[in-house]
Amino acid sequence: MKTLQSQNHIQNQIHTVRSKTKTICETFGTCSTCLKITPAEIFERDGKVFMIKECCTREEVLIENDAEFYKRAFLPFVYDREFLQAKQLRSDIIDNFGEDAASINISVTLKCNISCPICYNNFSPNFNADKSPGFELPLEKLQSILSNHRHKIVNLMGGEPTLREDLPEIIKLVIKSGNTPVLITNGLRLTNKKYVRELKEAGLQIVSISFDGFRDDIYEKLRGRKLLYEKLKALKNLKEEGMDVWLIPVIAKNVNEDQIPAMIKFALKANRFIKGIYFFQLYTGKTGMEEKITISDIVKIMERTVGIKVEQYIEEKTFRFNAYKLVKKLFSRNLSFLQSNQIYLKVEKGNFKPLFPLSLLRKLNLLLENTVAIKRKSKAILYLIKNMKLFANADMFKLAILFVSSGFDFPNASIGFNSSNVLRIKTGGVASPLNEDLERVSPTEELGSPEITRLGGKNC
Repeated sequence: MKTLQSQNHIQNQIHTVRSKTKTICETFGTCSTCLKITPAEIFERDGKVFMIKECCTREEVLIENDAEFYKRAFLPFVYDREFLQAKQLRSDIIDNFGEDAASINISVTLKCNISCPICYNNFSPNFNADKSPGFELPLEKLQSILSNHRHKIVNLMGGEPTLREDLPEIIKLVIKSGNTPVLITNGLRLTNKKYVRELKEAGLQIVSISFDGFRDDIYEKLRGRKLLYEKLKALKNLKEEGMDVWLIPVIAKNVNEDQIPAMIKFALKANRFIKGIYFFQLYTGKTGMEEKITISDIVKIMERTVGIKVEQYIEEKTFRFNAYKLVKKLFSRNLSFLQSNQIYLKVEKGNFKPLFPLSLLRKLNLLLENTVAIKRKSKAILYLIKNMKLFANADMFKLAILFVSSGFDFPNASIGFNSSNVLRIKTGGVASPLNEDLERVSPTEELGSPEITRLGGKNC
């Protein structure tokens, strides 16, 4: 009798769980064991969004803490990704995607001068699989990689790239190849002003530096040691050398969410050299911080604390998606850069307003959607030209001109905005690439996928 009651209790629990679970869509994910693409399902439970995969094992992954936000800010935006095929190895996915990526990541070394508990490389399935910690990408291999790319952002990564003694030479090679180098660094070596000047003289102009907040206890938790003094000194040197800087904070639940408004206000005041903030939410669950933060959490904090509206975030993302569809329709081109999650702010004396007003974005989105819906290309072009007055906004017109005149080379076109009073705020994620929803935009994909040209190995 007791056993029967127990079985009934378990069945009731299962029924309750199922009744609270709602399938949103079907997609693809990557098996954590064999690394093959496998069918996956996105579902809602208790107001949150999860992905479930079944291949070698059954896996359940949190995607979003807010189901309604996910349905508006992620679900509608499915880009053509023809490389996706069931049973295809992830390394093949990376190869194919890399050809069209707006930017590529190159790990020039595995060496590092700190040991971060949250290091992305700890969660990468292929990272360091067949290389020693002292590995450095040979210059010959680097030249071979660069020869296949033009007009792209080349993110020089690691490990810690500043541990390469020949980094100035690497920067020169990237520029000579017709690409734009960006240094992704923890900034410790940038505390040496002479070294920063050496990198500037080699041609480096853009630096992305990890910066998790203004308290040392944050760095002790996320990076393993106190680093605030070094971070601030590196920023001072970069400012004095006239570099364009992006701050890259990793936001962890119950660790440094309170730093989001502080960093935005700091960037607004220092907009002469800080051109953007790239907020990464930490949801690896591998560091003892089991509560996970997602993009909706960060966007809502920005709305609540500094007044950047969630609607602004969604409309700007919708505009980029509509622009993507338009370019594909008129020019048969897939532009991966348009998949990014970012907001443009116009900065005036430490204050801001959206660069593109919400009312304008809504009108433009309607225009682009109507244009894309017109079947004949010639009629679509005429309709677009007839309504070009909507692009009369000076900043929108400037961006459009830079975009078209560069041959739809948005990464380099967007650099033209760096000289103006514009601050870009982006969102992404630090998570295992095994946990990506492959039919939608992954949090890190706008950088060309974390595995592209990793170590100069087979994925190049």
